[in-house]
Amino acid sequence: MVESGEGAVGASPSGVSAVGASPSGVSAVGTSPSRVSEIGTNPSGVSAAGTDPSGTRIIRTDPAGAEAGQGIVRVRRLEPDDWEAFRTARIAALRDAPTAFGSTAAQAEAMEEAEWRRRLAGGSTFGAEIVPPGGGPAPLTDGATLWPHPIVGISGGFVEDPASEAGTVELVSMWVHPSARGRRVGEALVEAVVAWAVAGGAAQVHLWVTEGNASALRLYQRCGFDPTGETAPLPSDPRLTELGMLRRLG
Repeated sequence: MVESGEGAVGASPSGVSAVGASPSGVSAVGTSPSRVSEIGTNPSGVSAAGTDPSGTRIIRTDPAGAEAGQGIVRVRRLEPDDWEAFRTARIAALRDAPTAFGSTAAQAEAMEEAEWRRRLAGGSTFGAEIVPPGGGPAPLTDGATLWPHPIVGISGGFVEDPASEAGTVELVSMWVHPSARGRRVGEALVEAVVAWAVAGGAAQVHLWVTEGNASALRLYQRCGFDPTGETAPLPSDPRLTELGMLRRLG
C-alpha cells in the first residue's frame, strides 16, 4: 500500500479511465528551461515548473534533495509512444494498491497496444522520473526490490462529463512506486494535472480516494483538496467506499 503520503486514487465511480483532453486542448507545459514562477496556486509547495531544452516538462520538487545528491523529480506528459512504460507502471500500480483503483491488474494486462496508445493520445497523462545529478533517469531500489523502469509515478486528468458542472477535471490514476516515495513525487504529479486543468480553463479539480487510505488523504490535503462529503462504492470492490475531494482553482 501507499506510504509517505504518496498514494493512488482510483477511477471515478463510472470507471472512466485517465484519458481525454482539456476543454481547450491545451497541454500542461511550462514556459522556460530555467527556474520560473509557480503555475497557478500551489498549496503543496512544489517549487517550480518549466521545460528543459528538449521540451521535457520539469517540476523541481526538492532543491535541498538535489543539492544533497539525491536528484530532482521530472514530470513529463506521456505520449502514445510511451505506451509500454505507461503499461508497466499502470499494472504495477494496480498490483501494488488494488484497493485504490476502480479497475484491476487483470483488466490492464488484457488491453492491447492500441488501447494503451489511445489512452495517451489525449495529452493528459503524466509520468514522473527521478533524475540524478549526473543525468538519468536511473533505476531505483526500495532496499528490497529493484525498479528498473524510468517511470516511477503516474497521474492523469480528464473531463468525465463536459455537460455537467462547468470546468471540473477529474484527477485519476495517481500512483508512486515504493522506491520513490517520500520525495514529493506525489505532489509533483498532482500539480502536473492541476496545471493541465488550469491551462484548459477548468474551475476545479475533483478526485476520489478510498476511505481508510490515510497517506493518500494527507497528500491531497497538502495539495489543497478538501472533502466534499460525497461517497461512492469502489468500482473494483464495492465493499469499499470512496470519498470525494475537491480543489478550486483560480
